[in-house]
Amino acid sequence: MTENLGHKPVISIIYSHSHAGHYAGATVTMTRMELLLTLLARFPVAGFIANGGIEVEGDAALYEALTGLIEAPKPNFNIVEP
Repeated sequence: MTENLGHKPVISIIYSHSHAGHYAGATVTMTRMELLLTLLARFPVAGFIANGGIEVEGDAALYEALTGLIEAPKPNFNIVEP
């Protein structure tokens, strides 16, 4: 889900087996470019947090852990192979 709230779009990523009694460990706000740079180009998250580009409410280490789970796509991936 995406929304445009002021100058930064908000992208919500939610995963849970059950929502009962569980709250997000972190809420992260950033631009689309910051999302792409941290998830796919492997730019360090800490630098964006330090300069205020990424705003975190909660445990910032959780977003860094998420970035470590994502693999950059292969640019020449053959969708159809013989």
